[in-house]
Amino acid sequence: MSRQGAGSSENELALKFLFANQDNVKLVLRFPKSTLVSQVKTALRENWPEGLPTQEEVKTIRLICMGRGMLQDNQTLEGNKVPAFPTHPTPVNVSILRNPTPSAASEKPVVVANKSTPGQLPPNAPTPSCGCVIL
Repeated sequence: MSRQGAGSSENELALKFLFANQDNVKLVLRFPKSTLVSQVKTALRENWPEGLPTQEEVKTIRLICMGRGMLQDNQTLEGNKVPAFPTHPTPVNVSILRNPTPSAASEKPVVVANKSTPGQLPPNAPTPSCGCVIL
């Protein structure tokens, strides 16, 4: 992995990491095409841009490349068919997986069926309803 050069070469890919909602934050790193995506994420975490919340684990980092979907950790850059351009680095979007806060998960209403009286809901449960439109 290195940081110099504009575009990709025969054996290396230059990747330009673009961070969601961070217009002025860009990072270019070069990797051999045989590098696993998990290794790319580790290198990215080690070169993490200042001003962004640090990532403790690479599994929270998602890399998305040019409409090919999320790059798979257990495959190489070449195996993920990441395109190479001799004139400029390949853009790769970086998305961070956020863990839901425990308080947000506990705020969701839980409806528990009452087995002793079928068809009845607990007193605090929202009233179920539906609607149909017949044209």
